Amino acid sequence: MKLTPFKFNGVTYYLLLNGAALFDIYDQFGDKGSVLDHIKGNSRSAFEAICWYLEELATQGELLRRHMGHDRQTVPSVDLFMTLLSPLDVSRARAALYSAIASGFGRETEQPREVDKGLLQLEKKNGRRLTRSQYLNAASQFLGLSVKEALLLPVELVLDMVEVEINRHRPKEERNGR
Repeated sequence: MKLTPFKFNGVTYYLLLNGAALFDIYDQFGDKGSVLDHIKGNSRSAFEAICWYLEELATQGELLRRHMGHDRQTVPSVDLFMTLLSPLDVSRARAALYSAIASGFGRETEQPREVDKGLLQLEKKNGRRLTRSQYLNAASQFLGLSVKEALLLPVELVLDMVEVEINRHRPKEERNGR
């Protein structure tokens, strides 16, 4: 779950759209249409909805932060936002809410995997494609190297050692081409 920061009145609140917040929105505003419909426009009801959403999503964000072991922060109230939101803050709040809602409905993308440059060069050179786990497995299980040794040695050297070991275990006739 991704928290969306919203700085307001010298405090950073973290907004989170989770299941609890979504069903509270449905209870408060109904489940017809988009959850974004309530905070669109420049009417008094849109302003009140923005303040309500800020309180709800900030509350859920704070609960997640506490669950993750962060220090407690105060949870803002609707009245705080109704009183202190300036016209410029309303547009910033709406943008933060859009971002938090999009993040809540979106899937978290997988973090890019680390690229092992040695394995990448080997693949380019001779077309062999090995994952890091396959490489470490071959080095530790087949050659008896520790993981640390396998990571410190050049990839090509370890793979050459594997080939030598494979050839060593073949029968003499097969090695000599008979």
